[in-house]
Amino acid sequence: MSTRQRTIGPYRGTLAPDGRKPLVIARYALGRLFDSRLFVAFCLVCTVPTLALAGVVYAYSNAGLFASFMAIPEIAAELDVRLLTASLSISTWVSFLVVLVAGPALIAPDLANNAMPLYLCRGLRKRDYVLGKLLALLAIAGATTWVPGALLVLFAAEPALHLSLLAGIRLALALTATTLAWTGCLAMIAFALSAWVKTRPAATLGFLGLFVVADVSGDVVNAIFGGWVGSALDLTDAIDVVGRTLYGATAVPQPSALPVWAACAALLAGTGAAAAALARRLRAGELAT
Repeated sequence: MSTRQRTIGPYRGTLAPDGRKPLVIARYALGRLFDSRLFVAFCLVCTVPTLALAGVVYAYSNAGLFASFMAIPEIAAELDVRLLTASLSISTWVSFLVVLVAGPALIAPDLANNAMPLYLCRGLRKRDYVLGKLLALLAIAGATTWVPGALLVLFAAEPALHLSLLAGIRLALALTATTLAWTGCLAMIAFALSAWVKTRPAATLGFLGLFVVADVSGDVVNAIFGGWVGSALDLTDAIDVVGRTLYGATAVPQPSALPVWAACAALLAGTGAAAAALARRLRAGELAT
């Protein structure tokens, strides 16, 4: 029986251009996530709040059909504000859940298994790696939050809210911008925590605990000193202020005294600090000490 010698040589196929390398990272990251049926079910569940809100919009738009057994016309004045607020709240909180579940799963396994040298030795820069992971999260969040939410607001503006098509487009763009900014901020924080703890369960608990502590600390600071300084510690308050401002203060009242500039500064500071912490941990190899 003859044996054939097998030789191993360098890859001679077509290499992906530099601009498409993050897309390759994103494609494989999405493939790994959606290999889990549980995660697919989770994404489907994330669309339920938007579908429920669409049912409310349909009932409101067709109030005449339900007038005999439902007092929809009597709550018409309140439902306008509730619909705007609900569409924004759904997008921000579902985005939080998406990053909580998927964010640590994108970074922690690579660092726990010492895969960064394999990534970075193939002409892949750290920013391409992070951008690819970020694109994967934005795609999941988009499919479950701002894409259906923006379509809902756009098509519900004229019949349900009595707004023009131009106003509906503005609201849809405001929802999209708010959700993208929020998801990007959350993703960087989740990536940074994953890079430092290197285990998915610890990163998930740390991410959730960070926002719980920030919420409690902000309430305590506001209760002791008053004003809006405590709200700046809680990024959920900051994105709420930014989103409501983009929607229009006359349509959706501000529940917080936090100024818009302070809210934007808090989000930028949180994102920048997380990005700096992440950059320190993404290395081609560990240094021996």
